[in-house]
Amino acid sequence: MFEHFWQVLLLSMIEGITEFLPISSTAHLILFGGLLEVNEDFDVLFPVVCQLGAILAVVVIYWHRFKVMLPWNPDFWKSASLPFSIPVPGSDVSSARQENELGGELNVLPQGGFNALVFLCIATLPALVIGFFLDDLFETIFKSPTSIAAALGLGGVVIILFEKYLIKRNSQEGCVSKDDGRQYFERDGFVSGREASSGDCKVGVVLSAGIWFKLGIFQTLAILPGVSRSGATIIGGMLIGLTRAQVTLASFFMAVPVLCAASFYKLLKNYHLLSSQMIIDLSLGVFLSFIVAMVAIRWLLNYIIRKDSFAIFGWYRIALSAIIIWAHLK
Repeated sequence: MFEHFWQVLLLSMIEGITEFLPISSTAHLILFGGLLEVNEDFDVLFPVVCQLGAILAVVVIYWHRFKVMLPWNPDFWKSASLPFSIPVPGSDVSSARQENELGGELNVLPQGGFNALVFLCIATLPALVIGFFLDDLFETIFKSPTSIAAALGLGGVVIILFEKYLIKRNSQEGCVSKDDGRQYFERDGFVSGREASSGDCKVGVVLSAGIWFKLGIFQTLAILPGVSRSGATIIGGMLIGLTRAQVTLASFFMAVPVLCAASFYKLLKNYHLLSSQMIIDLSLGVFLSFIVAMVAIRWLLNYIIRKDSFAIFGWYRIALSAIIIWAHLK
């Protein structure tokens, strides 16, 4: 029944781990798919469709934000307005919702479901346009191991230089009010135990419709295998002034519509490949990537709280790039 069980298991784990880390899930799936010698039909559908599991993990974890986007939800039309006039509480740290003792979640999307849905559509539009016209071309040209290695290595250098020379000017600190009536420092959206006075607070940039569109532009860079969707979005967002927590959370939300669209587009385009065995493999892959992604998302949020740096992912990308080049030359 599970003819490709070990291939599905390994590739699903890789997808769940790498989708939201700045190390390129596509590059890993292409490389490991080659090592596992998966057949051509499997290679066409599985890497894209198994992303649905990672998407589902985001929806489950942040269901309280996605359920208001359902038209029948009472809060769907709350404060509905035109996209460029929506007052967004995105970076007002006083609106942070405490999730646990370690930190809180910033409201990077408007509270009303209609407004939030409009913002996600704005962020998704660039990827839909670029992907529709250029996806096949870029996938064909840049799918070779050397192209992927170059993208991984260059991306690693960018992340390291970014963390070393550019990040300090964008690091923002503010404060939030807790149930005890006191204010505490927050840095990049996560609350510390250090008490603050009202004069210590700073407020970051508001996540307007224009900012969501810019994040969507950065996200389109992931059309190149080896360029991480989350990495491009996070670095791009921080370059325009967002905090690490804001743009990380935004990248989670942005993944849902764009990866859903990519998965269903690939399924519709290649429906003739859907044998009974393929459906079993894809279903198992979605389930396994969902389980792994649930853990990976929680880990990444905790990592941001503890380390506040993505430099380690930059070094990992460079090391993997070097291994690919060495193996190819050998």
